[in-house]
Amino acid sequence: TENLSSNTSNNEILENNTKVLLRENFDDLSEWNFWGSPKPEIVDVHNFENVFDNMGDSWCNSGIISKKAYDIRGKNLIIEADVYLEVDDYSGCWVEASIGITNGTEYTSGDCAYDGYPSYSISMHMDGDACWATPADKRKHTYLSGSLGLGANYSIQIDDKVNKWVKLKMVIDNSGYIKAYIDGQFMGASTEPIPEEVLKNAYIIIQGRSSGYGGKAYIDNVVVYIENETENLSSNTSNNEILENN
Repeated sequence: TENLSSNTSNNEILENNTKVLLRENFDDLSEWNFWGSPKPEIVDVHNFENVFDNMGDSWCNSGIISKKAYDIRGKNLIIEADVYLEVDDYSGCWVEASIGITNGTEYTSGDCAYDGYPSYSISMHMDGDACWATPADKRKHTYLSGSLGLGANYSIQIDDKVNKWVKLKMVIDNSGYIKAYIDGQFMGASTEPIPEEVLKNAYIIIQGRSSGYGGKAYIDNVVVYIENETENLSSNTSNNEILENN
């Protein structure tokens, strides 16, 4: 991964005035901090090399958080990733791939099931029979859900999106609302905006569960970019504030 704050690739124009903030193919993880237990691993799987496996198990979430944060207030931020939710047994549970942002404050309770970085995110997750918190009539399915009411009450079922690579896309619009897409198809939106204090100091987070109990969750080819941005993000810190995560 390149140092995007000092490299011209930070201002790479994709199309329609979009500019890349972060691109990760998981061949060099120097831009990220690992957290959780077990720690995430990089694997070769499903015809992809250097794939992110969060390795979260039946007890603990696991993931990575970017070392830098961005001020995205008033911006249209997009996070895209290739996701493969491998589901082989709906009697299991704890299979989830999630992308989003966080304020970078780690929560530690002594019980790793609740530890991690509180985030504003979207996720694809398999809810099998072992998912005791899922209502019985909602089990044995796969869902897309997110923060602030997106996909609430298991309303977005995505059984046809498993066991293949799909493009998961999270949009945070310039008002702070979240929208979710899979392979370009709009799936749902949040009912409330992300708080401004989080947008001011937004770290990228990739996380979830990949227990192997009913399946695995894989992520690759993450791209984070600002849409309809015409200013020079690397030279104007008011438009692309970069903070160190200590």
